[in-house]
Amino acid sequence: GDKKIMLLPGQHEISVRQAGYNNFTQTLVVEPGRMHILRLKMTRDLRAPYPGSDAAELKLNVKPDRAAVFVDDNYSGHAADFGGAFRSMLLTPGKHRVKVELPGYRTFETEVNLLPTQKSKVETELIPGSILQAGPLIKEQ
Repeated sequence: GDKKIMLLPGQHEISVRQAGYNNFTQTLVVEPGRMHILRLKMTRDLRAPYPGSDAAELKLNVKPDRAAVFVDDNYSGHAADFGGAFRSMLLTPGKHRVKVELPGYRTFETEVNLLPTQKSKVETELIPGSILQAGPLIKEQ
């Protein structure tokens, strides 16, 4: 889809993430009064596990729900994508690390051990912290 963002002049690192796809990262220098069009094509992450018929269901109730969710260090989406009616994530049975991050809040981490076809829920309210405590959401691979 088309997404527009406004950036101040200077150098910026642009990162695009989608669950099941490789991250796209590019450094861009924005000149005053200039418009840049960045075209990209996301490529499937062949290492991403796709759950089968025995998938477990994990529902999240996170406040604030705009926080980023990572499962086993892979970006999965925003917390709002996995909470509420008819919203959850499907995972392969077994142990998974769930991390929830939002700049200005302390990171929440937990581990879940899911059984085949099990329905489980993780609830947390992120604790406010300094923006200086926030680490980068994207790490070099």
